[in-house]
Amino acid sequence: AKTLSVFRYMGGFHGCAWLMACHDGSRRLGTLGSEAMWQQAMARGQGLAPGDSAMLGFDASAGRPTLMFLQRMDRPDAGVLAAAVDPSPALHGMLGLVPVRKVGTEVVLVRWEGEQAIRLEADGSGRLQLQRHLPSPRSVAALLRSGTAPVDVPVTALDAQDREVIAVGNTVPRTDWWALAQRDRTDVIRDALPTLMQLLLAAILTLVGIWALMLLQRQGLRLQASVAMAQEREERLREMDLLTGMAAHSADLIFAKDSERRYLLFNAAAQRHSGLSLEQVLGRRDEDLLPPEQARVFIAQDDEVLRRGQSMRWDVEVQPGGKRHLSVVTSPLRDAQGQVYGLVGIARDNTEAKEAEERLRGSEARFRALFDASGVAFFIQDLMMGDLLEANLQALVDARCTTLDELASSQIGEPPYSAADMRAATTRLRDAWLRGDRGASLRLEWLAQRRDGSRFWQDLQLKVVELQGRPCLLGAAMNIDERKRFERQKKLGVI
Repeated sequence: AKTLSVFRYMGGFHGCAWLMACHDGSRRLGTLGSEAMWQQAMARGQGLAPGDSAMLGFDASAGRPTLMFLQRMDRPDAGVLAAAVDPSPALHGMLGLVPVRKVGTEVVLVRWEGEQAIRLEADGSGRLQLQRHLPSPRSVAALLRSGTAPVDVPVTALDAQDREVIAVGNTVPRTDWWALAQRDRTDVIRDALPTLMQLLLAAILTLVGIWALMLLQRQGLRLQASVAMAQEREERLREMDLLTGMAAHSADLIFAKDSERRYLLFNAAAQRHSGLSLEQVLGRRDEDLLPPEQARVFIAQDDEVLRRGQSMRWDVEVQPGGKRHLSVVTSPLRDAQGQVYGLVGIARDNTEAKEAEERLRGSEARFRALFDASGVAFFIQDLMMGDLLEANLQALVDARCTTLDELASSQIGEPPYSAADMRAATTRLRDAWLRGDRGASLRLEWLAQRRDGSRFWQDLQLKVVELQGRPCLLGAAMNIDERKRFERQKKLGVI
């Protein structure tokens, strides 16, 4: 008993006892509290192995919250040492500070026994109160126990008095207790209102600042765009002035249009050619000035240039007081960023050239008709290379060929009418041409050979002429088979 008293005094326990079970009952020594505590300690202590220890949870049967520690002695027959302690002095200060140091915040410990909750909280006197109650399903403890409310996350729930609170909770490590911190929801809103107002005012000021900054940036961008547009207009005006100066004294028809195909430039030559004044043309489109069929041609070409952004050349026939042919080149106009903002065109009146070309084609057609209709075989051969360039229909008929290639590849007879003999004759004509004899010619009777191998006599005349800047051999051959047969018969005295 003396040893237990010393142990109790040195450990700061309010109860200390030694328990031992015997064959005639249990032996008790020391003070521990209520009979319920003695029974609980004896039941739990006998279940410990030698050297093991245990702690019993809070108990209020002795009139105040009590924690009890049990230690089984190493000797099996030595019994159990039990010590009871009042945790109020230590826990009261902690429950008043943890986890939120805020006036009005209440911190409690809660443990479940069946459907009842044991609530441990600090009172105003510096001691702990241990209460049992049946909590509401919407209470903080019930929400944490069911998992509806996550740990360490603030939730809105009810406290033990069914008041609406904002609470946060978590488990106490290595125990079956929960630590809850809760505060009346009205107090939270009242305390947070000034801060919310400050945040709202700061947000409003921030939005006003952002709006003002955006307005300034927009005005700056508009100013930059205005300056850029003014510079671009000045650049385009300079380009247009340059084009106007270049076009003023040009004999070609020069015009310029914007991206909407409105005329920006129409030089003096274009005015004379069209019979329209500058005032009549500027700012108007082709459909406003030309007949519909002719306007559609110009519109299609302009749209293609603007779409592709590439120069195009095309020919058009107009009739401003007479049928005229124009050769037009249209190119896109680009700004400093490379964007197409219009087009410029140069048109040249090539009516005389077109008419001369048509006359030449007509002359060539007439010559070809006469060439092919002649009963004399004509052919043209390159004097230097010997290539056959042209032959009329009679030449093909005489040689019984259908194409120039067949005529060129047909064989010539044996000496003195072989290919070598013909090359020697043409060589003499070529040498005469090179010596400056532009009238060099040759006439001979020639035994020609057809494609099928048959032979016939020709009266062949060869003359050197210049065609398209190069010397050619013009040949005219007449079939004299009948004359040769008549001469042979006369010589034989047949006739």
